Amino acid sequence: MVCIIDFDKTLLKNDFFKEIFYRTLLHNPFTLINHFLIKRSSILDLKNELLLNFKINYPIQLLLNPIIIDWINENKAHYEKIIIVSASPDFFVKEVLKQLDFIDEMHGSTSINLKGQNKLDYIMSKWGNNFDYLGDSTSDNVIFKNARNGFLVTSNKLIHVKK
Repeated sequence: MVCIIDFDKTLLKNDFFKEIFYRTLLHNPFTLINHFLIKRSSILDLKNELLLNFKINYPIQLLLNPIIIDWINENKAHYEKIIIVSASPDFFVKEVLKQLDFIDEMHGSTSINLKGQNKLDYIMSKWGNNFDYLGDSTSDNVIFKNARNGFLVTSNKLIHVKK
């Protein structure tokens, strides 16, 4: 069995896309207007565009969610692999997490935005239903329903939502 963990607001305490989105909205709203009204591109295209040159100028360890890190340390032996699957762009997830040795695999969005049902379809195609899942969002509900065990991450605790 594998353990699949979401990236933004689960493994990490923050959400890089939301941060860069709101920063862009404040400092360069034309970028967003151009994206949505002129290009009419997808949300995944916007994520790729905004995160392509986004650099993190501090150690990623500062953003790791201590609740999740403690849970991984306590439970890693129960799993064949600890895997990150994220709606964030694949290149970004791999760049941000490349220094972390406790993650066995990292998968982000490429041509399909791995969120909600798309993420579940991706997970099922690679690992079947033999997985536990840790996530933070209502869009993760469909994944929780199909996981062997589901764990909802809140700001200060981990809630077991399915067994």
